[in-house]
Amino acid sequence: MIEKEWSECWADNFSTADYIAVTDSDVVFTSFVLPSLIFEPGPSKPRPIVMGHSELEVFLATVLALRLVWVAEFMDNFPLVIHRPHFGSFRQVLVLLYGKQPSDDFDSVFVPYLKGIWVESEKRLEKEPETICFHSMMGSFLYFQHQDWYAWSIRHGWIRSVPLEHTCPRLRVAHHVPYWGMENWSRGCKLGLRGLFS
Repeated sequence: MIEKEWSECWADNFSTADYIAVTDSDVVFTSFVLPSLIFEPGPSKPRPIVMGHSELEVFLATVLALRLVWVAEFMDNFPLVIHRPHFGSFRQVLVLLYGKQPSDDFDSVFVPYLKGIWVESEKRLEKEPETICFHSMMGSFLYFQHQDWYAWSIRHGWIRSVPLEHTCPRLRVAHHVPYWGMENWSRGCKLGLRGLFS
């Protein structure tokens, strides 16, 4: 799992595209991936739509270890479409946060970042060590460092005082199967995966 999260941070090495879409193998696409469903027109370039929710903190320590305030959970955003240069920008920030030597690079600070997540989990949050989550760390990083480059759709954003323009509902093109049933509408209906197929 850790190797997957690490390798997603290097996705820009495997493509020359302007935008890179990151997804997981346990995601089900429920619609055609039309450009109008994953991009919003921007002033000079299309802005990828990033979805999140402020109701449930799942990967809180992942975000706190980046020295960011948790605003939303981005693990339910698939595919996460990212401007290619922002991968390198994220790696540079991690080196600034966790590097101790001038020769440190992203690979050398990744384990200290993992340890930072575990410290946040155990000491500050008093829970079992959290697993790192690429979508949570990258979504939060993009929200604070490159906010204007993206169109935001954060459900329940009022809980975290998210600006109203970042809470516009959007149609999803995919759903993360393990998170089915974690949304408030499905809990209210007592409908999980079992309820869909029985």
